[in-house]
Order: sequence, then structure tokens, then C-alpha cells
Amino acid sequence: MAAIIVEALPVQHVNNFLAEKGFPIFKTEQFGVLELAKKLLGKKHDVKHLLAGLENPVDVVANIVEKVGKN
Repeated sequence: MAAIIVEALPVQHVNNFLAEKGFPIFKTEQFGVLELAKKLLGKKHDVKHLLAGLENPVDVVANIVEKVGKN
């Protein structure tokens, strides 16, 4: 798994967070997407160990809803 991100916004918090955690996030301008995709084509990135270190977002949202519902 890898992601090519077109830098359309000045700050992309989620993409930056994932890149800092070691996920294969590749940022480029819109005109560089094809060249980057060709470069990455066929390469594999094992991210199972990285995914294991993240919280399940469904659990996070469920906990927030539960806490709000108690108030």
C-alpha cells in the first residue's frame, strides 16, 4: 500500500500524521503525479505493523458518542 497525495491544500494534517508514523505517503504537485506513479508502480509496502499501532477510528468515535450521551 502506498498513497500519492496531490498537495492542493497548504496543510494536510492526516497525511502528515501518517507520513510521520512511517506510512508510504508520497506528496507531489499535480503535474508530478504520473511520473511518481510510474516510479512507484510495482513496489510493495508492508504497513501491517504500522496499522497495528493505530487506534481503530470506529472505537474512538464510539467512545466519544458514549461520553457525550452520558452528559
